Amino acid sequence: MDTMKALAHTLAILVLMFAPVVAPADLWRPVDVWRSENPQLSHLGDDELADFAWQHAQTKPRFQGVTKKDFVNLFLAEYTLSDAHQNAHLHQLLAKRGDAASQFSLGSLHRAGLGVPKDAKKAVQWFTKAAEQGHASAQFILGVLYDTGDGVAKDGQQAAHWHRRAAERGHAGAQFQLGAKYKHGSGVAKDLKKAAHWYRMAAEQGDEAAQYELGIMYDNGEGVAQDLKEAAGWFRKSADQGDAKAQYNLGQMYRSGDGVAQDYSQAASWYRKAAVQGDAKAQYNLGLMYLNGHGVAKNAEEAAHWLTMAADQGNASAQHNLGHMHFSGVDVSQDYSQAEHWFRKAAVQGLAESQHNLGMMYLIGLGFPQNYGQAAGWFRKAAVQGMAPSQFQMAVLYGTGAGVPRDEVHAYAWAYLATEQGMSWAPVAERQKVKNAMEHLESMITDDQIHAARQLARRLVD
Repeated sequence: MDTMKALAHTLAILVLMFAPVVAPADLWRPVDVWRSENPQLSHLGDDELADFAWQHAQTKPRFQGVTKKDFVNLFLAEYTLSDAHQNAHLHQLLAKRGDAASQFSLGSLHRAGLGVPKDAKKAVQWFTKAAEQGHASAQFILGVLYDTGDGVAKDGQQAAHWHRRAAERGHAGAQFQLGAKYKHGSGVAKDLKKAAHWYRMAAEQGDEAAQYELGIMYDNGEGVAQDLKEAAGWFRKSADQGDAKAQYNLGQMYRSGDGVAQDYSQAASWYRKAAVQGDAKAQYNLGLMYLNGHGVAKNAEEAAHWLTMAADQGNASAQHNLGHMHFSGVDVSQDYSQAEHWFRKAAVQGLAESQHNLGMMYLIGLGFPQNYGQAAGWFRKAAVQGMAPSQFQMAVLYGTGAGVPRDEVHAYAWAYLATEQGMSWAPVAERQKVKNAMEHLESMITDDQIHAARQLARRLVD
């Protein structure tokens, strides 16, 4: 097998070693295998995905000396199963003679079913032989298999054992996994200081996931002294490698001025990088930036686009904001049907503001027939979450018997909860009306009923 074919096989193994795949019957391409195992990158074209893979490959010793041009050509090329069969035969001969690298490769081939029958148990056997000889990548993948129970019984302690052995040999992926195990107490006793240590070991080798996690630990002061500047530094290293979560967090820090000088333009830039990778929180925040003209020129169309992208992924805050835009008719055409659609999506996720707004639409009859019962149902959901305007609306409904049985004690209880939060929630022009309503309720019930209503109020929001 010539040098380029051998390199192609090495590339394929790198792609396949982390997850089982089914090889096509005749032809396969590394780019297609990579895409199938990383659905979050499915929106990238072949060339973009090849460039993304190249950035990762540069950190792998086996690709030292390989040019980007050769890597990309191999990544996009087609290979027949006869190539894999030929390589598998060579690895079988060498593996049986004790060659650790071939034992590892043969384990990878059995795991993928490429050139040999797919057999998870045989894959484990060969990985174990290589791991016992100190092959760090075999130790790492063996730890993964014990974690997932692929070809072997799940065993968190064995997973930690093999990840530790690989980590001590400098395997960045294993160092990251060991850090995660110490952070969450998986297979080892929870120890945040050790988690930070192993994340740092991997991060200093350029592991983007470890850089992100180390940033989180500095951000929260977990296992290390809280240091927002240090957190921002690690987020940037990870973000520069394309980690969407790190890009989002860096955007947050630039927006708030935590750990970096506040810069809305930089915030919008990092939000955008994460948003185009599909991060819903980044899409939502980028939408707000366009809505408010922070760091970017105010643009309602762009705001609606990014808010919709986030809302379609289930981001309740984005759904609420879209509902509000359509309800108010500010920056977009007023459309009560669309407002109700988005408010409802956020409301069923438990967002109190949307629950209240949906209650108001039923109370007034905007976009659909007036329905006091529906209004009461949505106000109640928001009210038990502490939403003062909804609590006051519940008082009004109980006081008038609209949508619920008339009950002055319940009316007073809800009004008491609302006014105990102060009056800042009520428009200035309405505050006197709220006070008058409270005084009116007090005049309608006895002192004993007032005492009972206040006890009821505590139970209503328990």
